[in-house]
Amino acid sequence: MPVEFISLDGLWKLKEKERSNKLPDKLSDAKLAGTGWLNADVPGDVHATLIKEGVIKDPYIYMNSKECSWVGQRDWWFQKSIMVPKGFKGKRVELSFDGIDMFSTVYVNDKKIAETENAFLGYSFDVSEYLDYGNTNLITVCIRATKPILELKKTDDYFACFYTPRVFARKAQCQFGWDWAPDLCAVGIWQSVKLAAYTQGVIKDVYIRTKIKGEAHFEVELDGETKESVKKGHTHSLRIEILKNNQKYSKDINVAGKKNFANIDIPNPQLWWPNGYGEAELYDYEISLSREGLVLDKKKGRFGIRQVEVVESGSPDGTNSFKFKLNGREVFCMGANWVPSDCFPGVVKKERYERLIKLVKEGNQNTLRIWGGGIYEKDEFYELCDENGIMIWQDLMFACADIPDDDIEWTMKLAGEFEYQVKRIRNHPCIIHWCGGNEKTGSLNEMKSHGDFVTDYLGRGVVTHFMPGASYASSSPHSITDISNDSTSGDSHGCTWEASFEDNIRNFRHHIEQKQVVFMSEFGFHGPPRLETVRRFISKEKLWPINEMWEHHIMDNPYNSLEETYVQVELASVRELFGEPRNAAEFVKFAGTLSAEYLSAEFQHHRRRQGVNGGSLIWMYNDCWPAASWALVDYYGLPKQSYYAIKRNCEPVRLSFRERADKYELYLTHNLYKKVAGTVSVYAMDVLGRKEHILSKEVSVEAHSSNIAANILNSDIPAFDGSYMVAYFESEDMKIREIFFPKLWRDIPWPDPELKYSLVETKRCDDYNVGKIEITAQKYARCVYLLLDNENESFISDNYFDLLPEERKIISVKTKSILKKENISVKHWLDEWNR
Repeated sequence: MPVEFISLDGLWKLKEKERSNKLPDKLSDAKLAGTGWLNADVPGDVHATLIKEGVIKDPYIYMNSKECSWVGQRDWWFQKSIMVPKGFKGKRVELSFDGIDMFSTVYVNDKKIAETENAFLGYSFDVSEYLDYGNTNLITVCIRATKPILELKKTDDYFACFYTPRVFARKAQCQFGWDWAPDLCAVGIWQSVKLAAYTQGVIKDVYIRTKIKGEAHFEVELDGETKESVKKGHTHSLRIEILKNNQKYSKDINVAGKKNFANIDIPNPQLWWPNGYGEAELYDYEISLSREGLVLDKKKGRFGIRQVEVVESGSPDGTNSFKFKLNGREVFCMGANWVPSDCFPGVVKKERYERLIKLVKEGNQNTLRIWGGGIYEKDEFYELCDENGIMIWQDLMFACADIPDDDIEWTMKLAGEFEYQVKRIRNHPCIIHWCGGNEKTGSLNEMKSHGDFVTDYLGRGVVTHFMPGASYASSSPHSITDISNDSTSGDSHGCTWEASFEDNIRNFRHHIEQKQVVFMSEFGFHGPPRLETVRRFISKEKLWPINEMWEHHIMDNPYNSLEETYVQVELASVRELFGEPRNAAEFVKFAGTLSAEYLSAEFQHHRRRQGVNGGSLIWMYNDCWPAASWALVDYYGLPKQSYYAIKRNCEPVRLSFRERADKYELYLTHNLYKKVAGTVSVYAMDVLGRKEHILSKEVSVEAHSSNIAANILNSDIPAFDGSYMVAYFESEDMKIREIFFPKLWRDIPWPDPELKYSLVETKRCDDYNVGKIEITAQKYARCVYLLLDNENESFISDNYFDLLPEERKIISVKTKSILKKENISVKHWLDEWNR
């Protein structure tokens, strides 16, 4: 009989533990009866329950988080009553937790059965002898406060940014406070809980390896009882079926023991490609374990056929490459760094993942790096990345600290965590690279540190043992020289805004040009979200001028080289580039635009160097709480100006200008696997529409590369008032354009663009109402900005874009609501960006 499951997700009871009580071996000694129990969701978090019940104020708004620190300093009881069927008696019954955050003690009825100490591990406990079959049973979990336990450890010999005792914590490091995250430790049962009952015959694990010619290699691990049954002469078999587009490929094999394998050839395989390079094709599989024809267990899933190769080879310029090939073809990694989408991961539902990953795909990005100070993400996350063609660089969960590998007992327990996580996600085609963590002490310089054994040997050994041939780097950044952040090999971290600010922010393009790397895995510039978002977490009376509430939500990094905080840098920079903001609306507009312009210029620089540079990943993609930080998409799922700037720069074919001493170089960069040829034209214009032709020429650029398409001498550029350059590339199947302002924006006399817009088409497509909005400008329109009602459930093809005089643009909008013109607002630079 197949394995039977009972989900324990849903409603539990929650109660604070009396601080004087020690944890008993018998639950009856805990004296839990009585009042004080709250209804709590599992998966979930204590904070979410306390907010819902009015016990604490929402820590995400205003400065309330400072009043909520006590929650993580207390111990909490979770309890659930369940009916266990009589039919489970005589079977092995396991109680499984996919994630508990993090120190806990588990009771079944009156008995303590286990303790946990790692939020990154799944736990399964044999509870067969503790259950009362056919009656109600009580499952109780006591979750202990993290910090008091960590602070019992001696940590004087270690270094960690922000909070040293966290070096021993196996949970999201950013929950102890970061330069973009508050000090809010999650507390709760943050993933699913279930009971599983079986008699014999369980599929414990499946590993699938593929080759692009169509071979699918299955390794199926069974339980020890099946092996013993085989030894006794019983016949066990495995049937493996692969399905796609009404086609089925299958194989039957006799079970030899715990470990079994089968190879299945798939004719004309449809390959899994990253976003922008092809379709992310997936195959369904089902494996059945039978004994004498009776099905004992089944396992289903999906996989993709793809081949990953990391190319690290010498180049004529003296660098050593770090590039990825998928299915034998080089890809340029374009994307960002992913952090937990909430301080309390237990509250994150699939719907939030769906929106965020869809925005990655819609934003033309193809790569996310799962940053090592967060979590190994939930299954739904990786499934969505598989479906959307998003490549995943997976860190092990360490960040900005020593790893105490001189504590042998603690270190050896990491092997179980690594094995559990590698086996859990290794079949996802989205996983292309593993890394030993983020910025381990010493990775940015030659500082001596603890942790090399974990990152260089233990992590590498476990990953490559369970994923033979997997790409692995000991840390991010890494290189093959003494200094891990050496730009001549491996991957590099480093922003340019600090040097730009110390010099003069007007010179930011010059400082960006100095960053010459072979793979850029972290760079960024902070900026606020839209005013509507800011109003959700900063009170009305604190909106302006900049004050402690802004500082609280923008945060700061005490390890920066600057005396100024992040918000002070933003404010000083926008004063220099745009003028003095008069209110919060202008600050949001100016600072958001600066972030978009800066990131756009830096991203263009790294992408222009395609051929030498193998990838460009922005810090960071998302937020874990409402903030005005580095993220491209705010906590509520709304794209910022920088998101759309990067979306445009991730399009398959792009033009970009590079400033030189006496000229400007115009680059044509593309990711197509064919030569691109056409005509480049460059014009000088002013904001009122005056236009002068500079040059036109035929150009061609080899497949998947970047090259100079034209040189524009300074002497050939007319000195218009408010002048800029416009470049076009036109071929048989495309026309693209790029605008470039040699002089920055503060003194440009922007005209009223006389915008007009209309809703020209609406239709229903899949689950969305799709509309096309036509926008025209009579004069130059700076930062055209569309606002929609219910925008947190909508997708806009472009936003915060410039329009040339007499230019028309069609914007596509997908929304769950019925789209009407009265639900749309269109603004520009001279407007106040305020509903």
